[in-house]
Parts: sequence; C-alpha cells; structure tokens
Amino acid sequence: MYILMPVVDGFDALRLIRAEPELAATPIVALTILGSGRDRDAALRAGFDGVIEKPIAPESFVGEVDAYVPAQLRSAVDDGSAGDTEPA
Repeated sequence: MYILMPVVDGFDALRLIRAEPELAATPIVALTILGSGRDRDAALRAGFDGVIEKPIAPESFVGEVDAYVPAQLRSAVDDGSAGDTEPA
C-alpha cells in the first residue's frame, strides 16, 4: 500500500482494513519513498507487515511482495524456461 495517498493516507487506510475482521489478517506492505529508518519503524509499529522503499526495482518487486504472502498463494515467477523444449 502506498503511504502518501491523497484523501486517506496509507496509515489511515491500514487502520480501516485492519478493523474489518475478514481482512484483518491480510498481509499489507507499505510502499514508500520515505527512506529513513524512523519511517520504516513507524510503518511497522503501525501494523504494516513490511516496507518496500521506492524506487522499486521491477525485476525484484514480485519477489519482494511474495515474501509477505503465504507460500501456497505466492506467484509462480517465470524464469523463462516454461515452454522450452529440446530439439528432436
């Protein structure tokens, strides 16, 4: 969840989501440009499951997010070998 959103910031949105019993256990990761350790600590204290700092690296973003998702729900990252066949 992006922290610096208009109208409702990420901290307020987190509180609203956590207040819903059916959503309370949903992993929520803060996405922020705020880079200080203090900001990271504040996000974790507020109840975010983790923090990913911008700028994001597209090649590692899915893996970073997957780290917070239960194993059975993680993405199947394509390593490029799908569909490879040996010549006959």
